[in-house]
Amino acid sequence: MPIYANGRDTGVRMLGRSPGSGDVGSKAISMSPPITSGPKPGFFTENGINVSRLVASIRGSGGPSVSWTLRFGSTRDAVGTEVIVGGSLTDDVAGGSSDIMFSNAIIPANSFVWLEVTAVVGTVDEFDVTIIPELV
Repeated sequence: MPIYANGRDTGVRMLGRSPGSGDVGSKAISMSPPITSGPKPGFFTENGINVSRLVASIRGSGGPSVSWTLRFGSTRDAVGTEVIVGGSLTDDVAGGSSDIMFSNAIIPANSFVWLEVTAVVGTVDEFDVTIIPELV
């Protein structure tokens, strides 16, 4: 389900919510096409998130790849903390990528979370990162 702000699609997708216990459910952040400058799509979470897995997918041609990082912080005007220090690279059009090793897997409650693209190679039509939380 898309999330809108001021009548515009934010690029954030709410994919599911676990019943009970206040779990935030999986969230996807999309960029069509991904850009290295300008707005960085994201969301605000009232609940803490313990990141279990990040799944990225890419659609494009010409050997497409995207270098990216996922950040969080108490404000959006700061640099933020990287979930994976040094970021990640997604270049598999067929299978995407899946990261399970994190430098900072716990996103505190009342945090902004955003996607930052650092490099794009080839023609990339769409890029998505899904945050899968640990369900406790």
